[in-house]
Amino acid sequence: MANGISSLYKVNYKFHKKTKITVKNNNYNKFNYKLGFGCSALGGKIDEIKSIKLLNYVYKKKIRYFDLAPSYGDGKCHRIFGKFLKSIKRNKVFVATKIGEIENKNITKYRKFFPNIKILKKILKYFFPNLSTIKKISYSEDIVKNTMPSYLKDLNTSYIDCIFLHNIERIDEIKRFLNSLIIEKKRGRIKHIGISLNLKNKISKDILKKFDFIQLENSINSKNFTLFKNKYPNIKSKFVFYGINAALNGNDKIIEKFKNKSGLKNHRLLNLLNNIKDEKKSTTLINSSKHHRIDEMILLIRLIRKNKSLLKIFNE
Repeated sequence: MANGISSLYKVNYKFHKKTKITVKNNNYNKFNYKLGFGCSALGGKIDEIKSIKLLNYVYKKKIRYFDLAPSYGDGKCHRIFGKFLKSIKRNKVFVATKIGEIENKNITKYRKFFPNIKILKKILKYFFPNLSTIKKISYSEDIVKNTMPSYLKDLNTSYIDCIFLHNIERIDEIKRFLNSLIIEKKRGRIKHIGISLNLKNKISKDILKKFDFIQLENSINSKNFTLFKNKYPNIKSKFVFYGINAALNGNDKIIEKFKNKSGLKNHRLLNLLNNIKDEKKSTTLINSSKHHRIDEMILLIRLIRKNKSLLKIFNE
């Protein structure tokens, strides 16, 4: 049994002595705490066959939120997900993707000659420090209008549940992209509009409240959600958190105290618990191609549903 799962059973013993919980019993349709699946590995870290098998595994685990981007998997992510989408009912999943970055084809075409992508990145970074495997796109009047048909075709769908503005830093471009996406929303090709927020951007509250979803890096160390709430009080958008893989600062006394009290040693689980504590209606993205990582996140949420004591530890 994986270390993460083992530690969860210690938590189960501590807080839920009368409740026997196993990973196999997946009756969690009524979860208030949502998990989403980050699809960055599709077509890149794992090939198409493994990618579709992974998506089916995630779907069987009742995870229904999928986070995509046209730059993921060397540009293969959308097409792979589109093949998966053919096998299920469209209205059973929430498909979120992004606009603002695409794959850099001048670089990704050489990736097939390098089975170890980490080595390739180091080589490229050394010789070409300004080179990137992704390319930012600038706003133009027809950029959204011309992009949507390819998104819908690759994803094998007539609509997208949410499109996030992805790493767009200039405020004037954020405004223009937002206006174009609002037009697409009225046409019915997208249902919601979101933004991956960088807190360094000085976006006004009036602009930010027009977004239905806000994607934000959040972890115990970063405390970005707390910073966001202080900067933008009373924003009613729904939140999607990432950064669950962020390593924890072992010298932090609060973290060490929490580790000892909860029995959780896995930083992914600690960060997930932190996200749920910060915003109970949030969605937290799992970015992993490993099945046991998905299982341990699901098990933790089941434990929280049985008893909220885990969430109270943060406030002690």
